[in-house]
Amino acid sequence: MRLRLALLLFSTVAAPAMAQIAADRPGLTTGTAVVPAGHGQTEIGLPEVSFYTYAGERIGAGIVPVLVRIGVGRGVELRASTTPFAFLFGNGRSTSSWALNSVEVGAKVQVVDGPARLSLVPSVNVPIDEEVADWTGGLIVATEADLTPEWGLSASANIVTDFKDATVPVALSVERTLGETSTAYGEVGTTANTYGFGQALVGAGLTQALGTQAQADVFVQRVLGTPLGSGGVSIWNVGAGLSMRF
Repeated sequence: MRLRLALLLFSTVAAPAMAQIAADRPGLTTGTAVVPAGHGQTEIGLPEVSFYTYAGERIGAGIVPVLVRIGVGRGVELRASTTPFAFLFGNGRSTSSWALNSVEVGAKVQVVDGPARLSLVPSVNVPIDEEVADWTGGLIVATEADLTPEWGLSASANIVTDFKDATVPVALSVERTLGETSTAYGEVGTTANTYGFGQALVGAGLTQALGTQAQADVFVQRVLGTPLGSGGVSIWNVGAGLSMRF
């Protein structure tokens, strides 16, 4: 009995502390960290809203995206995401809907770890309502590097194809830790396709750790290069989110 108690105490003391939660939201880039094996993680937008100015009228469109990640092995996780709730408001009216139009399923594999890191995220978008969603495939190449103890750099490219054409959203982010629990970042991104590059997008955000098992975030993004004026559209994206590990 004493031997068992001693072994239990030793294993409790010697067990490594759980690392701080690392979420893939809220920025344009995707992180390289993988959920520890035997644990799960949910990441929810609360919500994310885009504001459009069209012909002098402001319209808002919002979504509540949900991502579920499950660690299944060293450096490997399974993941699924969907957007079960969406809403639209403006011009004195509003609409909302609960619907699962599609579910994106995939995995994340951490290929390189250390001061410079690399992960691959293959996925397939499975349509539930084929009138509003299509089959697509994707592959995210995510990279991160520690520049100093406080500064970091991340970049990612997301290859998305409907098995006929392909688009490649690319993004670059610079992060700065603010103490032990907060991180601020600035980012820029665009989308490449067979016709060239799309409009650029810049953004900034802040994450706040809530212990080791949860993280809150806020962000703002602005689409650049959009013609303004009569008939033009300007786009701001704002949002907040919460990530929890279990």
